[in-house]
Amino acid sequence: MNLIIDTTGKEVEIALLANGKSDSIRWDGAGNLSETLLLKIGELLKRNSTDKQKISKIVVSTGPGSYTGLRIGVTTANFIAFSLNVPVVETCARSLGTEFAAPLIPKYGNEPFITKQRPRL
Repeated sequence: MNLIIDTTGKEVEIALLANGKSDSIRWDGAGNLSETLLLKIGELLKRNSTDKQKISKIVVSTGPGSYTGLRIGVTTANFIAFSLNVPVVETCARSLGTEFAAPLIPKYGNEPFITKQRPRL
């Protein structure tokens, strides 16, 4: 079973693909993606009456996209792949997936917007 993660846009999509059948969840991940992504993956697995041990490959979109969205998507894919000892495959709108033995590095559409931390009141 393949787990597909696409966090490149404001609307996030995850999907399971097994035996020619697929199921997916889409939601607005703006502002809380780091809090919801793993929860939604768990929800998708439960909805399909399966568990994480049946995942044999993870497909993750590496961009172009927002810095934060890509960082969260690729980090989550690498974390799950490491914990399950399964390969990660990168994909984007313009290419087919390629298997990697090492963690994937996202391709950002532009430089990240990083500012100094504001003083706490």
